Amino acid sequence: MTRPKQITISPVVARAEGSLLLIPLGDVHWGQRDTDRTTFLRSLDRIKTSGAWWLGMGDLVECVVSMRPPGAIFEQDLTPDEQFGQVEQLLKPIAPQCLGLIEGNHDSRIRKATGYN
Repeated sequence: MTRPKQITISPVVARAEGSLLLIPLGDVHWGQRDTDRTTFLRSLDRIKTSGAWWLGMGDLVECVVSMRPPGAIFEQDLTPDEQFGQVEQLLKPIAPQCLGLIEGNHDSRIRKATGYN
């Protein structure tokens, strides 16, 4: 039996032949008023320009749709529809490089409250 080819995961853009650049995207909370949008947009640009693969690690949007946790619904500067729409548009250009999406706790709450996944 032959062994599968070894793949090296490296966090640097300049990489050796046969290595893979994987950028995790998670806990962005797009729509929360204190979200660091600049860093997220830089990460998206790095994925585009480097040809890196990415993995959605959950909670890309804030989308608080109830009073749990208390007061969090008022810490959003975008509606849930705006949050989903904007993130969808931002991710479209790099969608072919996505290895998968993991559900976060905000994603789970949205799914349970609305059925939207």
